[in-house]
Amino acid sequence: MVCGKNAFDLVYLTTFEDQKVLIRVLEYFGFERTETSASGEHTYEKPLPKELLTPKNGEDLFELARLNYPRFVSRPAADAFCVPIRGAYHDILFPELVPQNENDASAPTGKGASTKDSRKPGNTIRKVYLCRAQTTQLMPGSVLVFYRSLSPGYPTSQSLTSVGVVEDVAYARSLKDLVRLTAKRSVYSEAQLDEFEATKDRPVKVIDFLLIGHLDPVMKLDELQHKNVFAGHPPQSICRLSPERKEVAGQIRTGR
Repeated sequence: MVCGKNAFDLVYLTTFEDQKVLIRVLEYFGFERTETSASGEHTYEKPLPKELLTPKNGEDLFELARLNYPRFVSRPAADAFCVPIRGAYHDILFPELVPQNENDASAPTGKGASTKDSRKPGNTIRKVYLCRAQTTQLMPGSVLVFYRSLSPGYPTSQSLTSVGVVEDVAYARSLKDLVRLTAKRSVYSEAQLDEFEATKDRPVKVIDFLLIGHLDPVMKLDELQHKNVFAGHPPQSICRLSPERKEVAGQIRTGR
């Protein structure tokens, strides 16, 4: 996000062959090795083009987003969906947005409050969202815009806060499924996952996604209603945004 906001043309870093995990991450997000020094130090580079990211016919939208991260396709052929989240779960999914001033009387306490432990997942790109939304339209490459529901004491209450891109959608029909499908992406403990009560008859939707970034400034409810993104009350479950409404994702400069 810093690179995008500052209009950098290229980013690079150096690493050594024994840093295998770092190299896998770099290659996953489209970095390419361009040079190796006499000492064995590798240089990995990634261009950051300014033009719109436009898919060719039949091109995989998620693969395009992954290799060009943090750029993504926010226009056709990508569909966009609004994802409403209750405040406590929003804090768990995006702990970096929790008010950091622990002495602030307006900062909520309890589940999802700002603590060192709850903020650990804040630097992750690959995340997972759990729900029972009925929609079957989510596909790899779909754009997600996250809406924080009414949360007294939060400046981001009733706002669109964040943008992501769907990597995969699966269904958990047991606790074992949930543990396996969420793996290291989930910030929930096994006991918390058990509370979802995933069964064959009531499966839990497991949405893997890449976090593109957070809206700055956020889009408040009155603005969303004024721009007819929401025709009336905000949605209670995941809903598809019509093409003329999904431009809200373009608030992030890297969303192209």
